Amino acid sequence: MISESYTLGIAADQVEEIAATRNKIEHAMRHASPAAIDSLRTIKAQLEETLEFIMNSDVTCSVNLTELVNGFKISLRSCTGNINDASEVIGRTRL
Repeated sequence: MISESYTLGIAADQVEEIAATRNKIEHAMRHASPAAIDSLRTIKAQLEETLEFIMNSDVTCSVNLTELVNGFKISLRSCTGNINDASEVIGRTRL
């Protein structure tokens, strides 16, 4: 079992890289000889197993996402102001 620690960003990068490589293999299989296709199928299956392992792994985050989202909400409110403070009548916008 792998004991290395990965961040969510690293895991996402690896998933993207595996998906791109799988697409390249699928493209190469259209133009390869039958013997090469068998090898490419084996490699593609190994990549898909690796991708499945990553997707089924528990990814943890040390950041409290709820607090982060609440912080964004507070920041957004401070930038936009309270909607109830706006005047109820909108003045004419065109001449």
